[in-house]
Amino acid sequence: GRRTHTVVDARTNALCARALLELKLGFTVPVSAIVVPIGASTVDVPLISEGVTVLEPDALSWWLGQLADPWPSDVADCTYDVARRSSTWEAA
Repeated sequence: GRRTHTVVDARTNALCARALLELKLGFTVPVSAIVVPIGASTVDVPLISEGVTVLEPDALSWWLGQLADPWPSDVADCTYDVARRSSTWEAA
């Protein structure tokens, strides 16, 4: 029932996450900003929503299934290890 800046915040957070992960990993990391409103009666998507996908809850599984092939397991494991460290998310 209140206006938020969720789309802009999602884009900003995704760009920040990508930059921090790439700094720690040393390779390009694809990051997607996704907003899935739960229980909203209406959703106003800003005209400038580039880089952010806004989905209905029922569409999330389908959307995730359309993503590119998974990374090789060694790359995924390394990325997971770095992403779960709190030191990765501290400002540099």
